[in-house]
Amino acid sequence: MKIKTEDRDKIIDCGTDGATDVELLSVMTGSIEIATRLLEEGAGSLRRVVTMSIDEMCGIKGIGRVKASEMAAAFEIYRRAQREINNRKFIYNADDVFNVMVADIGLIPHEELWVVYVGAAKRLLARKRISQGGLNGTDADRRIIFRYAYALGAQELYICHNHPSGCLAVSDADVSMTRQMSKACALLGFRLSDHVVVTSSSYMSMRERGLM
Repeated sequence: MKIKTEDRDKIIDCGTDGATDVELLSVMTGSIEIATRLLEEGAGSLRRVVTMSIDEMCGIKGIGRVKASEMAAAFEIYRRAQREINNRKFIYNADDVFNVMVADIGLIPHEELWVVYVGAAKRLLARKRISQGGLNGTDADRRIIFRYAYALGAQELYICHNHPSGCLAVSDADVSMTRQMSKACALLGFRLSDHVVVTSSSYMSMRERGLM
């Protein structure tokens, strides 16, 4: 079933805020049925839909490679706009880290570990992905982390990883790794300022929780 003209007009007249997820997707796909299948493939989660690859979208009946490419481009435009908005030049706390990193890792369906490198006067130097893994975790490679730190002339490091489940609880292994990294940083002349866990809409600071 193609999207009705009156449904499209409603979105135009009233704006996108009041539209349902299916209605918004139907404007992109041209069909309520295809939009419904797309959302079902994403287990009802828009977060999952916007991270689908072109091949994954092509696997849904009614979506060809051209349409999948158009949608993938639209989703990437959104992510780049978020990065532009959140590309702060200074990092003072976990809230700043969240705002800098949420566009990169807040929506992806697997865990990734990044390090945010901060220099003198709290200036943001770089954000580097260190590792990625499945839903059960990701590993920190100290050699890579410190190689970047020396090359960038960093003074402070913020570890950051995402929880695709949306849960902000951390494991004993997360806490142990963070404490070991903090000691290693101190020995090498750096400061591990925090370990921030990110979801699509919130974050948890290990330093604020007293876990470092």
